[in-house]
Amino acid sequence: MTRGIYRRSPYDVWSRLSRQPPSPRRRTIGTSCTTRREMDYSATLPAETLLDIFHAARLVNSIPTSSEIARRVGSKWGLDPDKYTAYLLAWVPITHVCARWRKLALDDARLWTEVPVLLGVKWMREFISRSNGLPISLDWESTRYKYAEHMLPELEGIVPTHYQRLRNFHGSGLDATAPLLPYLARPWPVLEDLRVQLLEDIPGYVLLANDAPRLRHLSFTRGRRSSGSFPWAAPFLRTLISLDVQTHKDIYRASMDRVLDALDSMPHLQHLSLGHTEPLSASLCPSCFPESRRVTLPLQTLALRSMWSGMSHMISHIEAPASARIALTLNRERGDPGNSSVNSFRLACTQMSSTEGSSSPPPLPFRSLQLRGNRSAVQVYASRTSTFADVDRRSEYSWYDQINGVHPDLAISSPCNVSLDTLCSALHGFADVRMLSISLDSYIPPSSIFNSTFLAVIVLRLEYASGTLPGVMLMTPDESGMITSFPALRVLEVQTCSLKDVVSEDATTESYIFNILSARRQAGVPVHIVYLRLADEIDDLRNGRCSYYLDAAAVERAVDVLMARPDVRIIGKDEVVPYAAYL
Repeated sequence: MTRGIYRRSPYDVWSRLSRQPPSPRRRTIGTSCTTRREMDYSATLPAETLLDIFHAARLVNSIPTSSEIARRVGSKWGLDPDKYTAYLLAWVPITHVCARWRKLALDDARLWTEVPVLLGVKWMREFISRSNGLPISLDWESTRYKYAEHMLPELEGIVPTHYQRLRNFHGSGLDATAPLLPYLARPWPVLEDLRVQLLEDIPGYVLLANDAPRLRHLSFTRGRRSSGSFPWAAPFLRTLISLDVQTHKDIYRASMDRVLDALDSMPHLQHLSLGHTEPLSASLCPSCFPESRRVTLPLQTLALRSMWSGMSHMISHIEAPASARIALTLNRERGDPGNSSVNSFRLACTQMSSTEGSSSPPPLPFRSLQLRGNRSAVQVYASRTSTFADVDRRSEYSWYDQINGVHPDLAISSPCNVSLDTLCSALHGFADVRMLSISLDSYIPPSSIFNSTFLAVIVLRLEYASGTLPGVMLMTPDESGMITSFPALRVLEVQTCSLKDVVSEDATTESYIFNILSARRQAGVPVHIVYLRLADEIDDLRNGRCSYYLDAAAVERAVDVLMARPDVRIIGKDEVVPYAAYL
């Protein structure tokens, strides 16, 4: 018998409790059915109040989706799912206090419309049954995880019977033989969220029969075998809040006028993502003459994936608010040895950093910049707030989620190996930022590049304290022999470090990073505060949990000296640095 991911299914417990009266032992603990009634005020609560309590509990403690579990629990989840049973059940146990509470909950169909998948087949079917014909939502994202792959047939089996009351549907890898494809050519009266990937062209196919009056979020992807266009004239586009269209062929095959007409008819559109993998024609489109036609959209997010020629073309036709987030993913052109990609990256950075004059009122200036790079790619993230975006967590959320501190105001990604001097010259428009974070792998930086770049940086965050990059960036002299890089620098943060990076091997002499700081101090450009994320390792050392050092006592003495330095702050791995206090 299928029990989902549980060795002992919580459904069995819930099913048994829903069919039996409370036991005498259970009644004495405080239900509304037995003795000590004078101490149990829940017996006097009217049904409407109890239902309000249930709905409030469901709102603040909803059954987690697979994406939420991945964020909160991570990889540990798949190792011991039984450990998280109470977490998964969320608000449901509150309905089990007594027979009266259970009956009220089971009879209210509105409580059961968010159908969980990770609880197993029985729970899923029970929720669908209890929802009593109301619109329902399914956790389609769960099938991306190995521990829930077996649920995909069950999910797809729901569609033929219940598609007219489904609020969401996610379908990938669909071709002409897909059993669900005919249903996607029918009206979906309550559908709000649709994600669909078509692998090939299907002649005469009309998505949703052009009838989905409640559609709010649409993600549409065509595979390499598909050369068709997106249905830009579909009436359900008018109600969209977010639109994501990814195709292999030219996304503007339908002509730019049709695309702009469609966008102009979406008054509620807040998030737009467009992408294609084949290069566009370099010639201007009819919408560019005699003047470039521009469509004003109330966008909060604009994401483009293409060659730079396609991106700049689309940007020339879209008028977005100054506060809109921009995400550009540059594709490598076929046969490109790298020069074109580097040039595209430079052009993208130049245009995006100089948008102040392109909108009214102008946007706030960028205050922080993050640079990441290796031999195959480079990423630039810029924010208008005094913080560094936690870009490592972007994959945990939808591209349009408004998560403070996760999505930067500007993101540019390019599949090219950019030398550090080229990178800095491309970022000349960001030279006024006050905060800079650098994580560059496999780079051999030129000796003088930072003497003339980022002169206004006050806060510098480095990935590591070891290696050649810190010394080159912070201690390289100019032509006169003076250290002039980062003249305004006050705060240095090392994101990843260990005691061996800051305590010498003999635990007595100055380590590499402090030699650098000493040299800057002597040159008259001191770093006032250094943040080191060593609190956890120091705690392990002092509690005997660190066996790396032969002479732990000597290292502890060196740590005491380190912590006594007025320019050093020891913090934990997840502790927040108060950047704004130094700006």
